[in-house]
Amino acid sequence: RAPPGSVKRDYYVWSDSADKWKDTRIIFTDTETSNWTWDDVAKAFYWHRFFSHQPDLNFRNPHVIRAVIRVMNYWFEMGVDGMRLDAIPYLCERDGTFGRHVLVYPKPSDQLWKAQAMHDFVATLRGLAKTDSGAGRVAGSIPLTSDILDSIGRDAPIASIASFIGVVLVVVVIIRRPRAIAYVIGSLVIGVLWLAAATMALHVKINFANFIAFPITFGIGVDYAVNVIARYEQDGESDVRGAIMSTGGAVGLASMTTIIGYSSLLLAKTRALFYFGLVAVMGEVSCLTTAVVTLPALLLLLQRLRRKAV
Repeated sequence: RAPPGSVKRDYYVWSDSADKWKDTRIIFTDTETSNWTWDDVAKAFYWHRFFSHQPDLNFRNPHVIRAVIRVMNYWFEMGVDGMRLDAIPYLCERDGTFGRHVLVYPKPSDQLWKAQAMHDFVATLRGLAKTDSGAGRVAGSIPLTSDILDSIGRDAPIASIASFIGVVLVVVVIIRRPRAIAYVIGSLVIGVLWLAAATMALHVKINFANFIAFPITFGIGVDYAVNVIARYEQDGESDVRGAIMSTGGAVGLASMTTIIGYSSLLLAKTRALFYFGLVAVMGEVSCLTTAVVTLPALLLLLQRLRRKAV
């Protein structure tokens, strides 16, 4: 009721017309006919989302914010432990917005947590939230999970491919010998394919937590084949058994310590951590197996074929 244009006047939300923001829902329709009420002293309408005896403060006014903080500090100093913040969406007003908030409670079902059903549900909500003035925001655990899954579906292949290309480039630059490069990269590819097959066989769904195990497997798993091939070449590419005998123990030990670290995640009750540990362990086992079993077997086979050819 302070004079128009004064600081105190701006503590509340005023209008010369009750038609402003007329599309905003009236909450208590049993007692209120409008969100605006005329004040004879101020000669203007004041805004209230609740009852007419509860005018809304103008939280866009910094003086209001400071005054509210002073009140809060007073009660905190009196020993109050906390305060309940109610009706937060109604604190601020803005031209061009409806100020309507809708709570959607879907029927609890495990179907809703399946990716496609979740995407369809969120897409329906966002379709309903679209208005002539723009799309409303849809929030909640289900939309957030849906967005995360979309992000993984878009970014995970890119990250994995980039990781694989990076590993290949490093191997090419360091080794430089085409045959050795083919052995190392081939061993890695077979190990990763075994990992993918294992996840499908065990019905492990790739999510935002465990997909990280794939790029990590590229970087760690390639080391085992590199060590085996390096020793094999040092022996003149003639003694596969000697290469495995001299490097297999060290490679196995390095892999086992990594497997033990990842295996600790299998004790986690959080499913995301559990499946990350599971996928990482399977990646280690598959890459180790290809490096010390499959790759040597291939080398022995190629040796025999070359001898027969001679």
